Amino acid sequence: MSRSRRLRFAMPGIAALMLATALAGCSGEPDGADSATGSGAAPAAAGASLPAADGEIVLPIDTYAFTFPQMSQLDRARQTLVRDCMQRFGFTYPFDQARMEERERGLVLDFGVYGNKRRYGPTDAGDAGKYGYHSPSDIEIGRPKIDVAKEKENGSAAQQMVLSGQGPDGKSAPDSVGGQKIPEGGCVGEADTKISPQNTLGESGPVSQIARDSFDRSLADPAVTAAFKEWSSCMSENGYNYPTPKEAGGDFKTDTRKASAKEIAAAKADVACKEKTGLIQAWQGFEVAYQNAQIERNAQALQTAKAERDAQLKRAAEIVAKGS
Repeated sequence: MSRSRRLRFAMPGIAALMLATALAGCSGEPDGADSATGSGAAPAAAGASLPAADGEIVLPIDTYAFTFPQMSQLDRARQTLVRDCMQRFGFTYPFDQARMEERERGLVLDFGVYGNKRRYGPTDAGDAGKYGYHSPSDIEIGRPKIDVAKEKENGSAAQQMVLSGQGPDGKSAPDSVGGQKIPEGGCVGEADTKISPQNTLGESGPVSQIARDSFDRSLADPAVTAAFKEWSSCMSENGYNYPTPKEAGGDFKTDTRKASAKEIAAAKADVACKEKTGLIQAWQGFEVAYQNAQIERNAQALQTAKAERDAQLKRAAEIVAKGS
């Protein structure tokens, strides 16, 4: 699934995207009030730690999850530790703070603070009118241009082994380089363990599981499927043949720098039909009810997950402060 397609209908758990892509290049440079949740939307989560982005949906489980700004803090700490580790082995590992901040801005533009901005596809008329089904960051910022061949040239085999703990063939690296023992998992593994001794950096099993389950189960809920049919009928009246919101926008090219007038018209019709049929109210309402029940049922595990999240963020803040 392409990045743009994923953004048109964002699935739960996408916050891990930031940490998963942060250390891609062997040179060390990383890649680049009104929540408007739909007419009559269900109440947002109580206790959420940061204001939602415009057009973002906030759900009860988000109280326990990492936000994108929090993930960015983990990212900065991780990069700081990797840099220091690589320096012990005599390698330079620069990272560009401005580039990191731009990536964070792009992720919030695309997914919101809590990662739910396109959970149900476009839900905000203003957003649809500006971006259609495009990733907002592709239009506002543009995609980072990375010379993959040059990136590969910048890192020697020894650097790659120290960074990742793996040899050129993808297998385990030698125990040492230049007489120094390589940490398990390389400098990346060492950094992750320092921030999260439990080896759960930026993750929370019960939190992400509940978020995934509530979304998956919502697709079979009678009220939601009935709303899908009404929405599809509404879209058909406007000249669009989409059985469910998941298919909406799939016939447009969304990897360009600008959304076409036809794409914007379709996205605006999509939002209007969601409002007319009460689709978001039904969809979010199911997820709110399901998540609240699961939160009550898994209270102890979620409190543990929240405490581990807060501990990771505290360690990250200390590492960034010390390393800056």
